[in-house]
Amino acid sequence: MNLILASVTGDRQTNRDSWGIIIKLQPGKRNYQMRNCSAKLFALAVIVSLLTSAQAKQSEHAVRKETKTESKTLASPTVYEFSREVGPGRVVKQQIGKPGYVKKTYEVVFDGDKVVSKSLIKTEKVEPTPTIMAMGRKGYNGSRHVGLRLHCTRILEMTATGYDTSNRSNGGWGGRTSLGVKAGYGIVAVDPRLIKLGTLVFVEGYGFALAADTGGAIKGKRIDLCFESASMAEAIGRRKVKVHVFDSGQ
Repeated sequence: MNLILASVTGDRQTNRDSWGIIIKLQPGKRNYQMRNCSAKLFALAVIVSLLTSAQAKQSEHAVRKETKTESKTLASPTVYEFSREVGPGRVVKQQIGKPGYVKKTYEVVFDGDKVVSKSLIKTEKVEPTPTIMAMGRKGYNGSRHVGLRLHCTRILEMTATGYDTSNRSNGGWGGRTSLGVKAGYGIVAVDPRLIKLGTLVFVEGYGFALAADTGGAIKGKRIDLCFESASMAEAIGRRKVKVHVFDSGQ
C-alpha cells in the first residue's frame, strides 16, 4: 500500500479525505516492510494535524459583523402644578408617570474576539411621562403661578406652629419679614440652614408658601406659618406637616 499526496483525480481506485489528501491503493509486493508503512501513516497524521490547526486559527481570526443594541432608561420626573379641582392646602397625584428610554443600535465588526469598529445605525428615543401632583391654589400669590410647573427637590416632615401679622407676633418689626416682604398668608418662617430663604414650598394643610422669614425658636425642622389673625394662628397649635420643597432656582 502506497500513500500519495496529490491533486484529486477521477480514479475509481482513489479515496479522498476532507483535506484533499489522496490515499491510493496500489497492488504491491506481498512482502513489504511494516516499518515503512508505519512511517508513512505517521507522516499523514502530522499533515492532517497541521492542516486542522491552520484552519482553526483562520476561523479564530475570521472577521464578522454583529448587530448590538444598548438601552438607557429615562426616569420619570415629578412636577407640581395648580388645579382648581383641588381644595386649599391639598396636594394630590393627578397623573402617574412612566419612564422613557433611549435605544441605540450599533453594527460591531470583530476580528476574532477583538472589536475592530463600532458604528451607530439608529437611535430610538421615547420621552418619559411625568408624574403630576396637583396643588390647591390657596397661598402665596397662588393665582400668579397658574400654569407654572414646579420641580420638588425633597419632602420634609416638620413641626408647624402659627403666627399672625401683628407687631406683637412679629417682635415689633411692623409685619415685615427677614426678606423685607410684607407678612401675610402664604409667608412662612424657616431655619435657613435647612430651607434657603426665598424658596417656594407647599405645606400640606396650609398651602403654597414662600420661605421669607426666620425666628429665634425656628430651628431645624420647625416651620412657622403666617395667618391673617391671631385666632387663626393659635388654632393651628403645634402639629406635624409635610413640606414639599421646590427647586430654589424656579
